[in-house]
Amino acid sequence: ETADKEAAEAAAKENDEGTESEEEPDEEAQNLMKDFAKKHHNPNNPLAHDAYVAKYIPAPREKRLICARVVNSIAVLNKAYIAIYPTTIMDVYEASLATNLAAPDMLLPSNVGAL
Repeated sequence: ETADKEAAEAAAKENDEGTESEEEPDEEAQNLMKDFAKKHHNPNNPLAHDAYVAKYIPAPREKRLICARVVNSIAVLNKAYIAIYPTTIMDVYEASLATNLAAPDMLLPSNVGAL
């Protein structure tokens, strides 16, 4: 059990240190994560493994930026009291790309009106 905790902490530490890089975890860390997931797999909870993967295996930077831009598009629509539909989300998303706004800058009050 101590080894499991160490493996989880090592994976979390690696995740914290490597959030800016696009590198995959090294082979040793991947093996530790797989062992941890196998030991703690609960067949009665099919989402347990997915939760583990989401917590300890970082998504590529591009995917995180796309998700952040979609979330921020929804937040912009909410702040502007505009109905939230897939088409309106995509309109704001594409407008943010057209104006070269970074995902965090979409939420600035001066940019909410522009989008």
